Amino acid sequence: EVSYHVYGRALTDERYQNSPFVVSFKILNKSYFNHVFDLDITDQNTFNLSFSKDGEKVTSNYTFGQEIKTPDFNFLIEKTRSFQSNDADNFFFIINDETSLVNYLQKNVDVVPENFSAQTIKISLSDHNKFKASDLVNIIDTLYLEYTKEVKNQAIEKKIEFLDDVIETTEGKLAGYEEYFEDFTIENRTTNLSNDLNRTIQQLSIYDSQRYNLRIKISNLKSLTKQIAEKKSNVINPFVIE
Repeated sequence: EVSYHVYGRALTDERYQNSPFVVSFKILNKSYFNHVFDLDITDQNTFNLSFSKDGEKVTSNYTFGQEIKTPDFNFLIEKTRSFQSNDADNFFFIINDETSLVNYLQKNVDVVPENFSAQTIKISLSDHNKFKASDLVNIIDTLYLEYTKEVKNQAIEKKIEFLDDVIETTEGKLAGYEEYFEDFTIENRTTNLSNDLNRTIQQLSIYDSQRYNLRIKISNLKSLTKQIAEKKSNVINPFVIE
């Protein structure tokens, strides 16, 4: 959210992860998002903070760790482990809003298919600071993997829900056939079954077999969900999740 920079002779350099100070903030006036705040370190304990307000430059001196309160923003600026006693560079920082960060990513991130057969993609990011670029790519990679895992889990849960419904329907049909079988036997007081009842038993056997196969599929899907959650590498049998 906060980017830190130092003025050079010709160019500016972003001090990513090695700024001598860190800014905690609360913006009360949204116009101060994406706004340049100049910070000149005067000694080990103090600094000058400058910014433009209504076209005029405002400058004040503060102590590191001092709470800065204005009608437009509240700041707390503290030293970091990167602070050097001889730091005399002129710094500036910018508090970025969500829109500017999204625009930055859209401009600098590139995602292209790497191998269609292996279903892989390549994610790259361009930035003047290689450490920042590397960190952001790793974060995007992590988020993408978490997203794909979530999508897989949702797909598996839907398959399990569907199979549960099929089992429920199958068990209902089984119960109907079993009740018919019992009533027929009691009514006729015999086990010498007619052809109609033989067909009923055959159908009963088919449904029972379907119920068994469905339960095996559900068991496989639940096992796959557990493997995905534990981030285990696995080879997925297509017949398991068909």
